[in-house]
Amino acid sequence: MLGNTTQAQMLSSNMNALVADNPYTCPCLNESLPWDGSSLGTYPLLNHWSWRVGDRTYHGLHLPQGVIFCFMKQYEDAFPLLVHQLVCMCRLTPRGIHTIYLAKSKYLLYYVPVRHGRLIYETSLHTLAVSHPLRQHPAMIEATQHLLVLCDVLGLYNSNEGHILIRDDVVPVLSNDRCTYLLDPLSADKHVLGKTVFERWFGEKYPIEHAARTLLIQATGEHHLPRALHLLRDGIEQLIRRCDTAYIWYAQCIVDRWAGYILKHDDFSFAQ
Repeated sequence: MLGNTTQAQMLSSNMNALVADNPYTCPCLNESLPWDGSSLGTYPLLNHWSWRVGDRTYHGLHLPQGVIFCFMKQYEDAFPLLVHQLVCMCRLTPRGIHTIYLAKSKYLLYYVPVRHGRLIYETSLHTLAVSHPLRQHPAMIEATQHLLVLCDVLGLYNSNEGHILIRDDVVPVLSNDRCTYLLDPLSADKHVLGKTVFERWFGEKYPIEHAARTLLIQATGEHHLPRALHLLRDGIEQLIRRCDTAYIWYAQCIVDRWAGYILKHDDFSFAQ
């Protein structure tokens, strides 16, 4: 982990930490909620406001208990919740998510950090210059490699630097949890990482099969490949049963792709 001074120096030109207007005097709930995929319950239509920073729209929700700052979108299915659980299973930092019912509609709320009453805006990895020192930091390299491997084994849409967000504690998190290419059987062997992203984060110095193997060990606690893959499938199936059994097919697909990364990495073909 980088020290606080180094963090501020590295991100000061890319991250804008501003106070969000809060018209209410009640407390901010962001740092007291678990952001673990659970439901916050049902509420009538709430006082609500929003504002834009770049291409992102932030929201403020005024609940009886306090105010939540977040990204917010209509709930479509359980896939984002499943991605959240898979990120946690791999012991990576999750973006943080809750569901909530407002009147008769269900929404997903995504965590944004608030420090000492100040909303900290996240920055996309693609906004960092290629020469930015953060790109050379070993902890950042390892975390980003693990996220990209996970993106590919899950077959996530938009697996690029624009959908990796960096927070003020210099931790990268995924924001592309909308859908997977693997819903189409013809895409079962399709890789989603483009050539530019692949060559920027992997290569002879950082082999992708090494990142896939270390992430598998991190997810399962097992160094023996067959046992690790067995534990991986069991763990994923348990998560799917908790989220949505309609995705039960996804477990074996992920395991096969993960094994292929480790065993057949020479056959890697880039996304078009």
